[in-house]
Amino acid sequence: MIPTKKTILKEMSLRFREIRKHLGCSRKELAQGLNISIDAYYKNENGFNLPGFTALYRLSEHYGISMDWLFFNKGSMDLKKSEARLKELENTVTLLKGEAAKAGEENASLMLDTPEVKELLVCMKQEPVLYHKIMLFFQEYKKEHVATGETKTTTHPTQS
Repeated sequence: MIPTKKTILKEMSLRFREIRKHLGCSRKELAQGLNISIDAYYKNENGFNLPGFTALYRLSEHYGISMDWLFFNKGSMDLKKSEARLKELENTVTLLKGEAAKAGEENASLMLDTPEVKELLVCMKQEPVLYHKIMLFFQEYKKEHVATGETKTTTHPTQS
C-alpha cells in the first residue's frame, strides 16, 4: 500500500526532530544551517511541508544525512554508515561467490542468482537488524567450521 502524503509528512517530521537532536542544535540553528527560514523549518519538523531541494542537499552534503533514511526510514541516518554497510554487503556477496567457486560449484552465479538470495540481499539492505544477525551467524559459522576443518574459508576483505 502506498502511504499518503500526510503519513509521509508525519514520519519525516519525526526524523527531522531526530536529526536536530542528533546534531544537538536548536530549530533556529538548523534552519540557518539549511539556509531556510525558521518558519519553513517549523513546517518541515511539524509535518506541514516537505523540505525544498536546497535544504535536502544541505542535509545530505553538509550534515551527512541519508536521504533513504529521511524519506523511507531505510538504513542508517548517517550517510557514511549506509554507504559503508552497502560496501560490506557487496564484499560479502563477493566472498560468497568465492566460497561457492572454491567449493567446486560449476557456476557460482547460479546459486547466488536465485530469487531467495536476491530477496535476502534486498531485505538485508532494508533491515539493519537482519543484516547484523546474518553477519553474526556467518562469522560464527566460519569460526566453528574452520576450527573443525569442515570447510575452507577465506578472510573477509575488511578483516586483517
